[in-house]
Amino acid sequence: MLNKAINCGKTLLVDGPATVRFVTGKVRVFGYLISGSDQILVPEGKRLPFFIEENSEFDVNAGENSQIQEVCGDTIPTSWADAFEDLLLTPRRATVRVMVIGSVDTGKSSLCTYLINRLLDEKFGVSFLDGDLGQSALGPPSTLAYTIVEKPLVDLFELKAEEAFFVGATSPSENLDRTLEGLAFLTAEAAKSTADFVVVNTDGWVLGEDAVKYKVQLAEKLAPDIIIGIQNNCELEPLLAELERFRKIIVAAPRWVKEKTKEKRKNIRERGYAKYLAGAKIKKWSLSALTLQYLCVGILKNDSQKSWKGLLIGLHDSKMKFLGIGILQNLDLKNGTLKVFTAVNTGPTYIILGKVWLDEKLHETYN
Repeated sequence: MLNKAINCGKTLLVDGPATVRFVTGKVRVFGYLISGSDQILVPEGKRLPFFIEENSEFDVNAGENSQIQEVCGDTIPTSWADAFEDLLLTPRRATVRVMVIGSVDTGKSSLCTYLINRLLDEKFGVSFLDGDLGQSALGPPSTLAYTIVEKPLVDLFELKAEEAFFVGATSPSENLDRTLEGLAFLTAEAAKSTADFVVVNTDGWVLGEDAVKYKVQLAEKLAPDIIIGIQNNCELEPLLAELERFRKIIVAAPRWVKEKTKEKRKNIRERGYAKYLAGAKIKKWSLSALTLQYLCVGILKNDSQKSWKGLLIGLHDSKMKFLGIGILQNLDLKNGTLKVFTAVNTGPTYIILGKVWLDEKLHETYN
């Protein structure tokens, strides 16, 4: 256990895994005022900035590979506070839709957390829609999800999905139409709630002609009242030019963003599969009671049992409500049965076959 006393005006950056207990002073994390009873968990791969508004004291229990450093000033850009003030001036309708865009490792999730906390502090009702298939905070990897946020938070992973939509891929480029369908559906669902604002986080695919085209299609589907773009330099300019008809605010990326390598992102996804398959068992169902939908048409050309093993699937009830994920173990077309490794206990009606393969250790493979 490490005791840290830090002066006003500094930021304590904590890389997980670690636990931080606030002792005395006044501290904010992404706009959330930490109280004396709060103990903050910093997961592995995450970095949290504790901005010191008054001289403060912490107890930090740092795990293996955790890092702690003090930096001068607030790592949250002032443009974020300006954007929030502009957001409050947005002409109100039943639910104001806020779409956040930016490249990878620019702080989109942090910005969403900051906006949510500031809105809650102003007593607004807030919903959050997670549109990042590869680094989903609300649901399993390869899904989109939304939830109603009831209290301030420091990490979007604290939230639990109200509704999820299985895309079956870890990038929208692998299934554009279904990703757009899912985000439009969930935005409409979120708008049915009593929330005053719905904050939509998007994936980091913004560079190149295809990415720009996709984000423009997404904006047209979601019809946001305001788009907040976050960038380091001018990487969003081609996209922003195509979003001319939408109201936009551009903010700076925060200092000290913790960058994730491609391998690190893969590891985070694999922990996500493990989380949502905890306690899973092999279930056997008759194909006669199921409707299968194929996202990977090419798989139909090879009906050998080996080709199906390890395929990620989405399980749904009779109303197509998402129940959870599973991994195909065996699809016996001859005898009309399938075996699935899943934590879902309710028998599904619809099964959607995805485009991701996992091995027995839940590591992504490329079949």
